Amino acid sequence: MTLIYQLIESERLEEATAVLLRDPRTHAPEPSALAELADAYAERDDRARALEYYTMSLQANPGNDRVRRKLLDMGVDVATLIPEFVVAPATLATYAGRYRFPGDIVGTIRQVQDAALEIQVFGLPDTLLVPISEDVFFLENTEAQLTFNRDASGKVESLTWLLYGREVHASKIE
Repeated sequence: MTLIYQLIESERLEEATAVLLRDPRTHAPEPSALAELADAYAERDDRARALEYYTMSLQANPGNDRVRRKLLDMGVDVATLIPEFVVAPATLATYAGRYRFPGDIVGTIRQVQDAALEIQVFGLPDTLLVPISEDVFFLENTEAQLTFNRDASGKVESLTWLLYGREVHASKIE
């Protein structure tokens, strides 16, 4: 358990906030830690702070349905916080394929219903990818972020999986 979670667990929320937000430009707060902090403030009936940290969490990870539901329950129009980003079906088709991760692990990205992508990798169930820009997606309900990388000609050649500050690269193999 990290220091932030220990502070939240021991109800030292002001200290947890100070550690979590020490320098957002160089140390982006983890969306899950922001959500935990928001939960703790909600339990204290501090609606303003709960709203603030749920909002920050959702903006950092638009694919988090739990936080989205919390904000909806608080009467927040989440569409105003996170504008829906739509990627053209033809662009989505360029991402579909199989990718080789380190350890010879192969993941598959599929285009579903022309308007969305799903990934299946690491033995996890099929997971929807939520776009935040043309080449960057979050895995729904996780903190994993995928960035599709293109070569000089614009062809998708690989992806970068970012989770908790660690990057893993996977080459597109078909």
